[in-house]
Amino acid sequence: MIILVTGTGKKPSGWVRHRFSLIHSALANPSCVVGPSILRKIREAVPERNEHQGDFEELTRLLKLKFPEQLTLWKQQVEDWEADSTKYNPFEVKSDGKCSVK
Repeated sequence: MIILVTGTGKKPSGWVRHRFSLIHSALANPSCVVGPSILRKIREAVPERNEHQGDFEELTRLLKLKFPEQLTLWKQQVEDWEADSTKYNPFEVKSDGKCSVK
């Protein structure tokens, strides 16, 4: 299996490669030099991804129960901002620059 990757850099010789470089997939060619390393990383990453997905789903479920209106509003703000980055950014924290310490 061959994967095309955009935005590749330069070869050590300085010759600029074609825009697409060919990379053999570690899953299709496990004997590849980088294959075992990539395969190991995938095996570690998949369970972590599953754990994070479960945590996200649990958080979303709890937010729907406790703050349904705010969650709906926030989701809409995110979708609006993703469609047009000039709109309100729900990820940006607003601060007046003042800090209080008690």
